[in-house]
Amino acid sequence: MSDTKKPEQKADEKPLKNPFVNVNVTPQNEKNRAHVDAARTLKKKLEENIKKAVEKNSPGGQEKQFTAAKEETKRAAKDANPQEIKEVKVNVAGTDKDGDTERRAWSVPTSKPSPP
Repeated sequence: MSDTKKPEQKADEKPLKNPFVNVNVTPQNEKNRAHVDAARTLKKKLEENIKKAVEKNSPGGQEKQFTAAKEETKRAAKDANPQEIKEVKVNVAGTDKDGDTERRAWSVPTSKPSPP
């Protein structure tokens, strides 16, 4: 058997240059100060976590960076209080080895509490 796919995978292992992270957290009620504050706090924390995850996974290449950002987004939406937070949206962009812009976006609703 020949391993023709291995060289292609090696080519994709270049990390993103100048990664850019944009996070948007939607509160359940935009007129409720507690919901807005919770959304602002989650946004700031998630943005830091995603930047760290992207930086940490840079040796694995851009796909690994995007996967790490997606997992952080899912984790944050899962852990968020569904009474306060409606949805978490994340955009991650950067430049690939050829100078082209690579971008991924995720929109994850918070999980609704199951009725008793």
